[in-house]
Amino acid sequence: MQKHEKKFDRTVDENKTRIDAAIIAVLLMAYLFTGSTPVLLILLYDFIVRLYVRAWLSPVYLLSSYLLSKISFAKRVGDANSKTFAAQIGLAVVLFILAADFGASETWTLALSLFFVFWKILEASKNICFGCAFYALLQRYNIEIVAL
Repeated sequence: MQKHEKKFDRTVDENKTRIDAAIIAVLLMAYLFTGSTPVLLILLYDFIVRLYVRAWLSPVYLLSSYLLSKISFAKRVGDANSKTFAAQIGLAVVLFILAADFGASETWTLALSLFFVFWKILEASKNICFGCAFYALLQRYNIEIVAL
């Protein structure tokens, strides 16, 4: 195997990931406006099943698949490995938000939630993925990501 060759060549439709990001941003804003912890639990469930079980069990995946089937976009292929890495970071952020929420730390809950909403809005509107950029930076320095 060559030095820069990836072990797995996986791709993903970037339009779908942008719709996913928009749905997650809406859910996070619903949490910010209502303070309803079940919204965070839905996000936690969604990230866990999408990453570690089966994507088709994820409510965000199902909704974004449906929306993508109703909107005709030309398929835009992207690296699924970087998106998976970004989703793992997203899962960690949701866990930290939940911990701050359960710990009654309103400042941390608000700060982390606003950061994540900002991240997801940029991903949905401008296709700027912080987790993907971080993944690319690590790859540039030959740092292999095995798992988070």
